Order: sequence, then C-alpha cells, then structure tokens
Amino acid sequence: MHKLDEFFKELKERLSNPFISSFIFSWLIFNWKIPIALLFYKQQDLSVDGFKSFIHLIQNEIQIKDSIISPFVAALIYTFLFPFFKNLINAFNSWIKAWGSSLNLKLSKSGSISVEKYIELRNTYSARTQLLETTLKNESRVLE
Repeated sequence: MHKLDEFFKELKERLSNPFISSFIFSWLIFNWKIPIALLFYKQQDLSVDGFKSFIHLIQNEIQIKDSIISPFVAALIYTFLFPFFKNLINAFNSWIKAWGSSLNLKLSKSGSISVEKYIELRNTYSARTQLLETTLKNESRVLE
C-alpha cells in the first residue's frame, strides 16, 4: 500500500509540472481522434471508419510530427513564452490605466482626492459656514 501511495504521489508531482501538463494537453489537441475514439467509439464505429480495431486506429493516426514534435513545440511555447507575453500584456494594461488616470486629471484641471476626503472636507466647510453665520448673527445683535 505504501508503494502505491508513493507511485501516485510521484505521478501527481510529475503531472503538476507545467511542461508535462502542457505537453499532455497539446498532445490531446494534436491527436484528438485517438482519445475521442477510445472514449466514445464502439467496434461498429471503428468498422464504419475503416479500422479493424483500436490498435489499428492508433497505428494509422500516430505520426512522429503530430505525436511528438508539434506537442513538444506547443508545450515549450506555452510554458516559456506565454508567461512573458502575459507579463507584457499586464504591463501594457497598467500603463494604459496610469495614462488614463493622468489624462482624466489633466482634463479635470484638479488634483486627485478620494471620495472619503472630499466628503470630510465638504462637511467641515458646511460646519464652518454655519459657525460663521451664527457668529455674524451674534455680532449683529451685539451691535444693535
């Protein structure tokens, strides 16, 4: 039982490798007829397509280019170039956001202030305006 657990642990570790999982995924894409036939075909379906058995189908569909070279290249591209392009896209999006914010501030001709700070300043302004009105009323009473 311990050896079986070790086997599955090792299998899980290997399949979690990005290159291996990319290779498997791309192999399934390039050789889509084989998994489809293995999962969904019956012997009659094989005969209709001109194959004697599943082995005959696999032998006819497997080619060096589609079985090894193309999935290998696709896995390399996905594993090594995709993160680079993803970071370029994220950097471009960040630049666009910063540029858009800068443009909005230039168009509004004012500085950046948070909504919370704006509400606080507005409330302070209202309170001081009321205090000034009260003070003016008191002074006018004193003067009268």
